[in-house]
Amino acid sequence: NTPIQSGSRSDVLLSAFGRVSQTISIDSALQYNVSTNSTVSSNFGMQWKPADKSVLNAEYRFLRNSFEQVNFSGQWPLTQRLYGVGRISYSVNERRNTENLVGLEYNEDCWVLRMVAQRFATTTQNATTSLFLQLELNGLSKLGNNPLEILSKNIPGYQKVNEP
Repeated sequence: NTPIQSGSRSDVLLSAFGRVSQTISIDSALQYNVSTNSTVSSNFGMQWKPADKSVLNAEYRFLRNSFEQVNFSGQWPLTQRLYGVGRISYSVNERRNTENLVGLEYNEDCWVLRMVAQRFATTTQNATTSLFLQLELNGLSKLGNNPLEILSKNIPGYQKVNEP
């Protein structure tokens, strides 16, 4: 009897998250194919969060035969009441921005005004743009298009400016 041998092996998966300091954290993941001796996918991200409502992110993402992407995002106070938010996603393969997000949030204690524009590629030649304008009356109601889900999804560490 000859033992059955398989020529395939499982991929190696590695993941790490950690705080380098009180304000800096890193997050990484790697999928490596031992049989082909190649990286299948990888992700490396770094976040700097020196204070509440102040965050800057940088991320590199790779998926073999699919995409290679660099992302930068953040939320930052411009004045005591005005905050800037944004994200840029750059496709290394296509040599172009695939998503841009820029906005302002103004916090006037009992109300918040949010203005956000998002542009993302739908095909290699086309893009779509969305505009969001929202007035939030704290504790009462929100009027207009809600950009909060887009901000939370696209800017890791994003915090609502009217939350303590």
